[in-house]
Amino acid sequence: MTRRTTRLVLIISGVLALIAGAVFVRGTPLSAAQAPAPSFADVTVWGTGDLDPQTQALYQNLANAIAGFVGVPDSRWAYYGLYNDGTTWAIGSWGGSVLNAVPDGNGGYQVSMTVGPNFSISPGLIVGGGYYEIFNVDAAGVVTFIGSQDPNNASGGPLNSMSG
Repeated sequence: MTRRTTRLVLIISGVLALIAGAVFVRGTPLSAAQAPAPSFADVTVWGTGDLDPQTQALYQNLANAIAGFVGVPDSRWAYYGLYNDGTTWAIGSWGGSVLNAVPDGNGGYQVSMTVGPNFSISPGLIVGGGYYEIFNVDAAGVVTFIGSQDPNNASGGPLNSMSG
């Protein structure tokens, strides 16, 4: 492939990742050693047009609860680590999009969502991958990180990207 073809493939892949639900937002610089409060600059609900009003309201309430989650899981830093060198790229904040929520059997919900960075250095760069996180939001609104998924085994490596 030529450089131009490779760049076009990366741009198209990045757009497809955005369409698939990756949400990226602006914020202030973070480092792996920091535990910002909150760690998300924005959490949205994906596919609101496909949800009935009651489900959309539930998902939005869960998104609002997760937006207050403090801390960045090590798996997220590992997945996006290549894009946080502090010179070419620096992650400024995180954004997420709720994809699904299922009752946990105790009055709360297990919530699956996409998560991605916003860059403070190279702010027009959008990186899409296929990284997902699962949170539990209990009946009292307490949010717990359950785990992450990397179905493409892309952690730490180059991801689809495009400049905006």
